[in-house]
Amino acid sequence: MTSILESKKEIENILLGIEEVQGLGISEDRQSIIVYVSKVTDQLIQMIPGSIGGYSVIVKEVGIFKPSPEFVAAAVDPIRLWRHRPVVGGISSGHYAITAGTLGCVVQDSNTDQPLLLSNNHVYAAISTDQTQRAQVSDPILQPGPIDGGKIEDTVGTLNRWIPIKVGSANAVDAAVANSTYQPSPYILGENSEYIEIKGLRTVTQGIPVKKAGRTTGLTTGQIIDTDYTGMVDYNGQVLTFTDQLLVSIMIQGGDSGSLLLDENDNAVGLLFAGAQDNYGNYYGVANKINTVFSLLQIELPSGEEPEEPEEPEGSNGLLAAIGLMAPIALLALGSMKMSGK
Repeated sequence: MTSILESKKEIENILLGIEEVQGLGISEDRQSIIVYVSKVTDQLIQMIPGSIGGYSVIVKEVGIFKPSPEFVAAAVDPIRLWRHRPVVGGISSGHYAITAGTLGCVVQDSNTDQPLLLSNNHVYAAISTDQTQRAQVSDPILQPGPIDGGKIEDTVGTLNRWIPIKVGSANAVDAAVANSTYQPSPYILGENSEYIEIKGLRTVTQGIPVKKAGRTTGLTTGQIIDTDYTGMVDYNGQVLTFTDQLLVSIMIQGGDSGSLLLDENDNAVGLLFAGAQDNYGNYYGVANKINTVFSLLQIELPSGEEPEEPEEPEGSNGLLAAIGLMAPIALLALGSMKMSGK
């Protein structure tokens, strides 16, 4: 009998060709293939087989996945929008020509030990694909992000490298790193102004509890739903495929992209880059597996002496989001934005 993973892979391209199908995964007991859809309808159920390769099929509604969906929302914890020096994970940051995302954490180059800032490609490299490069090496990275009042004088780093997002084939990550202008802190801003120290990297299984600290929704908790997720993500109308991802039941909204996903022992397990909400109000996130991110970017966690905890942030910097305003992700100005060196 064909393995369940092989059976899933054989049918993926066919089922993902159905507009309402968002992704495929495998149940925790590995006896069923899960087909994730934007909305369950009678017509859709008739299009999806009841079994694949001898394995039963479960249909689950999750909504439509988007990176920092549509709008960068107002933050529930304004401190994440403030100016932090040194920078820490879990706060507003982004390429100078976008709105804002989340600085995931501080890492270091595996070859040079140089400190780097980790986030998504679409946060730090403005959705640079294998067909269209929308950012340049050394572009300014701001903290806070532009929509939160960040200006060129708030540059905390320069774009170092990224993994181009593939348009015509499957992706493993949406990830990028920036050089740090200031000496950064390896901590992540947690709850009540407390800081989280990353203990290590971990490969996870379904069902374990996880948490993330994001620019918009702050510290939220959830659970790993699927560790074999293949799915579609809508990048401003361009739907792209990602394989071997983590699917998580966790609150994630516009601006949370780039958040580091941690287990209950503060080990890094994933890098969140897309979110969705179903018709029942449930939130879902898709995260790149952390070991894949670190391997492809050739980075590792900081090592060396015990770091000092960061000081209090410097306060509001003309924060639009703090007063509840929203701005379209279209501020990326795709196709027409002015990039340095052009």
